[in-house]
Amino acid sequence: MNRITTYIFIRCVSMIGLWPRLIVVMFNYDHRRSKTFKNSAIGVKLITNRFWKILLSTFAIIFVSGTAYALAVPGPHKALCPACYGLTEIAPNVFTDDANRVHEISAMVERSRNTTQRFFGRNLSSPRMILCATDECNSIFTDSIIRGVAYGSRLIRVSPEGLNETIITHELTHTEVFKRQERLGVFATLGGAIPAWFNEGLAVHLSKDDRFKGNADQENMIWALEFKTYGDWSDRVTRDNWPDAYDSSFALVKHLIAEIGEEGLRQLIEDVTLSDVDFYEAIAPHLKKIISS
Repeated sequence: MNRITTYIFIRCVSMIGLWPRLIVVMFNYDHRRSKTFKNSAIGVKLITNRFWKILLSTFAIIFVSGTAYALAVPGPHKALCPACYGLTEIAPNVFTDDANRVHEISAMVERSRNTTQRFFGRNLSSPRMILCATDECNSIFTDSIIRGVAYGSRLIRVSPEGLNETIITHELTHTEVFKRQERLGVFATLGGAIPAWFNEGLAVHLSKDDRFKGNADQENMIWALEFKTYGDWSDRVTRDNWPDAYDSSFALVKHLIAEIGEEGLRQLIEDVTLSDVDFYEAIAPHLKKIISS
């Protein structure tokens, strides 16, 4: 299937490459004919019809090949129709492939939502959740080994290894932060209005992930401060150093909590997302103490 769809896709791209020649052919088709015919209403109509036929044919090829390719490869786009891949909706917008664990999984989701609500005051996000209990399910939506991922505020995917309260809470924390950033616009969000290190450190804190202790040294915390955007995170965090990245981010948040408390963190998020306060200006006095300690 992959070979077939790839072939169709390549052929589609080739068709796009032919467009300059097709246009030349269309508008010079009557070059050998009389000028009278070229300028006549019939000639214009024939050229126009030919143009639209080729245009519609090309878009049809693009649409069909794109759809075939999308169906063939794993990805979050398949979360548009979880039922198409055998998943069951066990609660509003919550899907899993293990109908025998409905009560267990529903309870985990509920506890995770209660955790984020206690911190944020109220949950603003209502993401679609794809909670895979098997590798077969997980392979439909990703080819990654990551236990869980939040796609903005709209979608969460969790792998079998991440199907627990810790990872679900971690990802729900992200969707809550992302949802609050939406007011600032896409560019501010992507630009790290609330930096990636803070988002990750907060998620580790709220999920009580015991893999990370938050005991990073000053050098590693300074390194974590480089993760302003998720582009920075992707560029610098690898399969080898990801535990250090999470632990260092958590260490920064842990120190901030010691300075301003959880209420201070919540107010910081509100100031940035509702009052357009600059994140780094707001924490500058505290950050100076943390880094120099």
